[in-house]
Amino acid sequence: MMRQESKETKERGTKDFPLGFYYVDSSHPRYNMPFHWHIETELIRVVQGSLILKLGDNIIRLGKNDLAFISSGILHGAVPSDAVYECIVFDCEIIRHRNYLDDVFISSVLNHKVQPDAFFHPDDELMEIENGLFSAASCADDWSPLAVCAYLRLFFAYCQKNRRYRENDFVMDNGFRRAGQMKAVLEYIGEHIGERLTLEEVSRVAGLSSRYFCRFFREYTGRTCFDYMNFMKMEKAALMLRESGCTVSEASYAVGFEDASYFTRLFRRYMGQSPSAYRMRHAQDS
Repeated sequence: MMRQESKETKERGTKDFPLGFYYVDSSHPRYNMPFHWHIETELIRVVQGSLILKLGDNIIRLGKNDLAFISSGILHGAVPSDAVYECIVFDCEIIRHRNYLDDVFISSVLNHKVQPDAFFHPDDELMEIENGLFSAASCADDWSPLAVCAYLRLFFAYCQKNRRYRENDFVMDNGFRRAGQMKAVLEYIGEHIGERLTLEEVSRVAGLSSRYFCRFFREYTGRTCFDYMNFMKMEKAALMLRESGCTVSEASYAVGFEDASYFTRLFRRYMGQSPSAYRMRHAQDS
């Protein structure tokens, strides 16, 4: 059984500098960002086109140069529209000066006492910080970690100076409850990605009736449950074809399809090309 979790646990960067930079265009296997969450903080910048980002119960449309801030543990996913976007995923510990005055705001962010704004349409000051941050994060020179940390601290200073944050009161409202239900469902789907799941089975994980669950799932993701499960299966198959060099038959079987022709039709629908063409394309790129 192939497991695909919606909670990301991959190692970012290195042990000494836990930060990952990702450049995402239409050739990336996770171009359509599936719903997931991670313990790290994330910044997303749109380079071109637009990106519809779902953060919990909120929907944000990002255009060129717009910036999104995603706190630790927040469930999120995105749908691009002719977009190229960049992501920085990092552990805030890399920029902390513990017990000093300049650590107070960052410590409050880490402890969820304050929540920076989720959306920024940058002014000149923030644009300068944004350009410096993503430029430094995208290179591997020995000065890059120092520059990245400096720009991240400038970003948080910008948030504090311009009151681009709100204080959290930790009220467990309906949005938090819904997010918890969706996290449980997505994790269950990921754990059973190679199996045929029934609507009743997935509904029980959310603690909802099948009828209400269908509406709940579509409102949250914009897809039906089975459409989303097929999307996740095709994404997993694409990652296998791209990164492990497995055959089309092996990828098909790993995500629960014994009928190779049906798998091929679904893969073409979600990925825009046949699995064999996808495999050949990325074999040539590597």
